[in-house]
Amino acid sequence: MKIAQSMARVMGVKILFVPMGLSDDLPDADWGQTLEERKRRWLPENKRYIDVSYLGKKRPADGPCPHLFKSLVVNPAGKVFPCCYLTDERNAFGDLTKESLNDIWDNDKYRFSRSLFTGQKYYGPPVRSICSECRNYEKFGEKKNKRGKAST
Repeated sequence: MKIAQSMARVMGVKILFVPMGLSDDLPDADWGQTLEERKRRWLPENKRYIDVSYLGKKRPADGPCPHLFKSLVVNPAGKVFPCCYLTDERNAFGDLTKESLNDIWDNDKYRFSRSLFTGQKYYGPPVRSICSECRNYEKFGEKKNKRGKAST
């Protein structure tokens, strides 16, 4: 880090170091190892350089997922995702090359996923949504224990 800081100073570039994470906030990523195995292998010994979520200080975030209600992500192929945490096209909520944005925004995947965070009853057909597996935000009815971990 000292070498990088020195190089940045010479080049007149601002450098910022952020605590290390393991991208376990990507609900559809398959790392081939458990989180504990990856923590042992990749996280530094000095806790100063580790994202606080690995030290039991946050996650899931308080409140519902804001992405489902305020934004969306479109990849270059036109696939629509509810947030930037998703990477696998199998988890797309729609396809702008085949559907309108309004139709996607109000489709069954979005309605079901929003119901996870609002507690409103979902009356549509059965739907598979990656949002069911997401641990980044607190779902309706989940309560955190004293350690900040969600439980139902």
